Amino acid sequence: GAAWLDFYSGRAVESGRTVGAAVTLEHVPTYVRAGSIVPLGPSLQWALQRGPSADPVELRIYRGADCTTMLYEDDGVTTAYAGGGSATIPLAWEEATATLTIGQRTGGFEGMLLRRTFLV
Repeated sequence: GAAWLDFYSGRAVESGRTVGAAVTLEHVPTYVRAGSIVPLGPSLQWALQRGPSADPVELRIYRGADCTTMLYEDDGVTTAYAGGGSATIPLAWEEATATLTIGQRTGGFEGMLLRRTFLV
């Protein structure tokens, strides 16, 4: 089966079995499939505190397999995405060489940041 990692510590969790874990208001056990790229924005007090295009974006790489995905963004407020008002950035992780490739952004929307900062 697939390998899973603890979201917070990165420790491997054996797949195919039940896992017991403590849950508190401050910590909910979360697991990520090995070979995942998880984009995270800055901590916000409410959803639109810093706007829909909060920067920088932290890219967490959960090693263990190759991965390709798309980072999707839109204005976060309107339905302009339905008419094409959105953008995507391709992301690819190659496990054998530990290489992250951030591709060219395509698309656009009103209020989009012209430059995006990534923390890996």
